[in-house]
Amino acid sequence: MGNGNMNIRKAVLSDAKGIAKVHVDCWKTTYKYIVSDQYLNNLTYESREQLWKNNIPNGGV
Repeated sequence: MGNGNMNIRKAVLSDAKGIAKVHVDCWKTTYKYIVSDQYLNNLTYESREQLWKNNIPNGGV
């Protein structure tokens, strides 16, 4: 379980792949009955990774 400590830091470009995977997986489970299947099926790790690669250099992630 760990000791409850959490390390929060700014994202770096190498984080994009991991962030994208969590982003897509969370959307596909959380919004399964809220957002259309067509939209969710179009969410890919690759497209989200590119989005995060574009966003991370802007800061605040």
